Amino acid sequence: MRIVVSGTHASGKSTLISDFALRHPGFTVLPDPFELADEAGDAPSAALFSAQLRLSADRLTASEPSDPLIAERGPLDFLAYLLALSELNGTTLDDDALARATTMTAEALQTIDVLAVLPLTATDPIHVAADEHLDLPPP
Repeated sequence: MRIVVSGTHASGKSTLISDFALRHPGFTVLPDPFELADEAGDAPSAALFSAQLRLSADRLTASEPSDPLIAERGPLDFLAYLLALSELNGTTLDDDALARATTMTAEALQTIDVLAVLPLTATDPIHVAADEHLDLPPP
């Protein structure tokens, strides 16, 4: 079983994965790609989101399909962030880059069994620090 847990900043992904891993020790836990990206100290940018998309896609396609794993975020998260950032900035993504990102995302999603999306709700608001982009919380 291969699971990707998606959701915005502070939505409970890490908590869910931690609780799951305690009950299912045979699963490999893949951390948030933000922790692995070279640009991790940078503010949200197309370069940072693209790097995280590649990391998240590569780790899904590189592992054996039979390996049980649970991943915090998948390439779909970062494709969405790229599109949202483009819209917020009023810019257009390069067609070739968008096509590559979309293909990479689709191929990686073919390797998973469950995509768990943690939704935002009015009863459980996410508190964003004043120094964060309120329209686009960091991944």
